Amino acid sequence: MRLLEVFRPENVVIPLTATTLRAAVTTLVERLVETGAIARPDRLETLLSDERIRDVVHVGDRVLLPHLRTDAVDRLAVAIGVAPEPLHLHADPERGREQVVVLVLAPPEAASRYLQVVAALARACWPSLTVELPG
Repeated sequence: MRLLEVFRPENVVIPLTATTLRAAVTTLVERLVETGAIARPDRLETLLSDERIRDVVHVGDRVLLPHLRTDAVDRLAVAIGVAPEPLHLHADPERGREQVVVLVLAPPEAASRYLQVVAALARACWPSLTVELPG
């Protein structure tokens, strides 16, 4: 599997005008809905209504990789956004430097491929990172 198989140019949002992770994820979900990558958007209500995004990998100090397995999608979907300014994630605004958000959504039955994509994206965003996957 190559990362180019899951990237779609129409799912890239630059500039990402969001100022928080929640707003960034909402914008990326909206883009995936617009491009038809999300078959059942109503099934993402939990992701968008939770107080905080739960499954997020921090890659270095600039990239956030929220990811979720959900029956809202029939196939793996990836959206990328780049904010012109760091997102507000921390109590201390001087700490946050995260500007890139890579959202990965996968159907529940795609667990293996989903984990491979999340690991590959993390490695691509931070080449010195070593990620070991079982199996």
